[in-house]
Amino acid sequence: MVTGTGEYQVRGAWTSGTTDATNAVWSTWVYDTNLTASSGTGCVWNVWVGSSATPIMYDITPYVVSAQLELTQEDLDAMEEARVRARREHEEMRARIAQRAKEQAEADAKAEELLLSLLNEEQCKEYSEKKQIPIFCGGEYPAFILTKERSYNVVELDARGKRIKRHCVQTVGVPLADQLAAQFLYIASGHYQELLAVANHQELR
Repeated sequence: MVTGTGEYQVRGAWTSGTTDATNAVWSTWVYDTNLTASSGTGCVWNVWVGSSATPIMYDITPYVVSAQLELTQEDLDAMEEARVRARREHEEMRARIAQRAKEQAEADAKAEELLLSLLNEEQCKEYSEKKQIPIFCGGEYPAFILTKERSYNVVELDARGKRIKRHCVQTVGVPLADQLAAQFLYIASGHYQELLAVANHQELR
């Protein structure tokens, strides 16, 4: 049994079964015409859905509770120390990145210098203009072309100068020019079969 007090008193079971069945919950909400509202008369359902029902508006004003944060001098000193430490670590990180970039640029420049020292004048010109190195092996056309790329940069040509395959033999942790120099030496010295034996291949036909 549910009992309550207020404007809409509800007593009894949900439908019936008590000595006061007229006040059962279902009857009260659907049938009881003794319930009234400021906008009209009728049961709770009629008041809710009737066109004459006027919604009740409530003005709910939010309450903002402000609290003053009290910091001791020790707290302030700790915060300042943390800011100084963070700024110092940030500057150190930037310095390390700049140093690594400088070292990488120097290594790349030395590798480029070494590579160019291995090439003849025509190869140097094509490398500068087209970013590739033709390698002749006794024929009219280049047998291989090295492109300035990290992967699949060893291009094999047939006797008519048509590109037929790309081979991939990569180095790790060294400048790209050092990789090109190693590939160039393998091919130009006639040991390209050893190089291709460990390469991945891609047909171009």
